[in-house]
Amino acid sequence: MYIDSQLPNTVFEEAIKNGVIKLPDMGEPLTQIKREKTYGNSRFDFYLESVHEKAFMEIKGATIEQEDYVLFVIQIGEMEYFTFHVARNPKFAKALYKASKKGVKILAYEYKVMEDTLEVTKQLPVQLPKL
Repeated sequence: MYIDSQLPNTVFEEAIKNGVIKLPDMGEPLTQIKREKTYGNSRFDFYLESVHEKAFMEIKGATIEQEDYVLFVIQIGEMEYFTFHVARNPKFAKALYKASKKGVKILAYEYKVMEDTLEVTKQLPVQLPKL
């Protein structure tokens, strides 16, 4: 089976441009949609801008039939544990918390990014915030 890891990005871009996907709180219309945008030392799948808002977007595709795991790839070194920022995205935090209570396993791995390779440095403990 061939899996195209960039396909979800292509589908998102087409859908956002055609109005199939609308982003609440962004406002319409989107004035800029840029792929592979960098901010500081980070690269995001998309940069989106409307008259009133600016946002970075990461797109994740599920390529397995049964989603029992959520895996976070951490590219910031020397982390002691992984948790998520509830105040920044409370809906995501709540959904992830509910999923974990229903048996979805939340995993986090720290990676060291080098010029032409990625190296897994360690698995991080996951601390789910109390909601």
